[in-house]
Amino acid sequence: MKELIQTILDRIEIEKKEKLTRLLNKCIKIGIDADKLEHATADQVIFKMETFFRGLPGALNEIPKGERQALTFKIMEIIFEELGLEVDKDECFILYHIRDLGKFRVKETKLFDELTIEWKTHKDYVLDSQDYSYALKNLMRSKLIDYRKRNIALKQTLTFCYKF
Repeated sequence: MKELIQTILDRIEIEKKEKLTRLLNKCIKIGIDADKLEHATADQVIFKMETFFRGLPGALNEIPKGERQALTFKIMEIIFEELGLEVDKDECFILYHIRDLGKFRVKETKLFDELTIEWKTHKDYVLDSQDYSYALKNLMRSKLIDYRKRNIALKQTLTFCYKF
């Protein structure tokens, strides 16, 4: 697990990484050890998205406000890539904007309307309605969100199995 966190930190280009290191150590944990269970063939790596999103503003408070959001999306992209998920910057943008929903669900059309307002200031992440639907389905397939009957909810904890 230490190697995974170090790989993530090596790819992130910021000067002060102490707070981010502490945050990643809180968010990324080893679950059940394969040696302790007879039927388990791999370790479980647990990524706590709720903890990540709550602690991220404090970990990046030295970064100028104008650069902070773009860096947040880049960090998310790197973490997901190192965890073995293919999530692009547009999907990270969507995840970032549904982070405060908690246990509440939001309709796909309502989220699209909210994102349309955000896309006016963040033109690099603009998606048309078809690409937006595809991005939501990709996030659902990656198990980052619950997407059922056009309702969206962010998963709080992700579990990945790895053979080290």
